[in-house]
Amino acid sequence: MRRILISLALLLGCAPAIAEVKVLKDVKYVESSSDPMHQLDIYIPDGKPSSPVLFWVHGGGLTGDDRGSNDNAPVGLRFAREGYLTVVISYRLSPQVTHPAHTEDVAKAFAWTVRNIEKHGGDPNKIIVSGHSAGAYLIGLLAYDQRYLEREKLSSARMLAAIPISGFYFVDRVAPMPDRPRSVWGNDPKQWLAASPAQFVRKDAPRTILIYADGDEDWRRKDNEDFKAAVAKAGGRIESHQINGRSHMSILRRMPAIDDETTSLMLQLMRNILAAH
Repeated sequence: MRRILISLALLLGCAPAIAEVKVLKDVKYVESSSDPMHQLDIYIPDGKPSSPVLFWVHGGGLTGDDRGSNDNAPVGLRFAREGYLTVVISYRLSPQVTHPAHTEDVAKAFAWTVRNIEKHGGDPNKIIVSGHSAGAYLIGLLAYDQRYLEREKLSSARMLAAIPISGFYFVDRVAPMPDRPRSVWGNDPKQWLAASPAQFVRKDAPRTILIYADGDEDWRRKDNEDFKAAVAKAGGRIESHQINGRSHMSILRRMPAIDDETTSLMLQLMRNILAAH
């Protein structure tokens, strides 16, 4: 484990800080399941009890990627080095499953985090959720459609804030497009609506901070701004930030860098959120 951390730290140019982070890998969040997608990794700031928690959900179009990939593990390490106990989860992917299974898995992982993270040095009352692309979509659905957490006997009030990065929120718009396989949501337009975070905007949802890239696709940038307008109209707490000089993937892949604009913005926002809590 230490050799893995050294290699990752050197890759990120941060070897002097490696002793500050401990990693617990392949932790089951569905105890009865043998599926490796029902597992998560925990990046723990060593020697910092009651750390605030970042709950991170990976992207990949709901059909690919994983918690341990070169796009997501470095995010866990980066935020842990900043003092945030970071939970990086996996969830089952299509075509193995279809909606709503992805979101149900994320809800179970979030519930596990609320109920167990204190044992690992995290504060269950200081959880901020974030994710990229499809992961941003999933946390949007988790934060706004109350049914998923209600099934876990929780509510989105357990989130201090949601920070989706380059997400999408209108499945009825994107599901027919070539990059959104019907295997994810099926063929029924009613199902697409039921899978859309925009259908569940409400005043009492968690504070939401949308981040997206100037190089994101036109439809994705429009999704973010239309979702912001819908939440604001409902009286919800929402804001948006565009990161310039980034594409849909580079906004994620540059996050581990010490001087990355997206991560710097998130850290400032998270400090403000915690200070107000």
